[in-house]
Amino acid sequence: MSERDAREQRGVLFVPDAAQVRTGQHAAPSDASLNVLVSFGRACVVAGGLVAAITGPLRLNSGSWLAAYLVLVCGVSSYAIGSMQRHSELRAIPAVWVRLQLICWILGNAAVIAGTLSSVPLLVYIAVAPLYVAIAIALVDSLRPGRALDRWPSRGALTHQRNRVEVTRLIAWSYRALLVVLAVSIPIGAILAHRSGAA
Repeated sequence: MSERDAREQRGVLFVPDAAQVRTGQHAAPSDASLNVLVSFGRACVVAGGLVAAITGPLRLNSGSWLAAYLVLVCGVSSYAIGSMQRHSELRAIPAVWVRLQLICWILGNAAVIAGTLSSVPLLVYIAVAPLYVAIAIALVDSLRPGRALDRWPSRGALTHQRNRVEVTRLIAWSYRALLVVLAVSIPIGAILAHRSGAA
C-alpha cells in the first residue's frame, strides 16, 4: 500500500512534496489537458484586457461584453476549473474525460462568442450542450465520495493541519458554487442572445 493510500484511509490530507512535483511523480495522465485549460484561462484574461483597452478607441459595439466574457467565463472560470482538478488530493479522473471536458469547454465558449458577435442565436444554443458537459465533469469531480478536500485529518493531527483543511473546505465549496452559477447562467445567456439576435 502506498503512502497516499494509507493517508486516504486514515482521512489525512495528502499533499505532494516539492520533490514529487518537480520530478513528476505526482503527475497524472490528465495533467496535460488541465495545464492547457489553465493556460487557456490565463490567455483569455489577457485577451479580455486587450479587448477592453481597444473597445473605446475603436468603438466596438460588443467590445464590453466580449471583454467581460473573456475575463470572467473563458478566463477566471477556466483557470479555476483547471487548477482545482489539477490539485485534487484524490486520484485524477480518467484522462479521456478531462480531454472531453477541455474540448467541450473551448468549443462551447468559441460558439458562444461567435454566435453573439454574429447575431446568430442558434450557435449560442448549440454551445449550451458542450458547456454543460464540461461543467458536469467538473462538478462530478468536485463531489466525488471520499474527496480529501472535505475530510478532517485523523485524531492526533496537528492543529495547523485542521486549519488548513478548514480553509480548503471553504475554497472547495466556493468552487462548487462557481460551477452552479455557471450552470444557471448558461440558459439565461442563451435566452438573452436569442432576444438580441431577434431585435
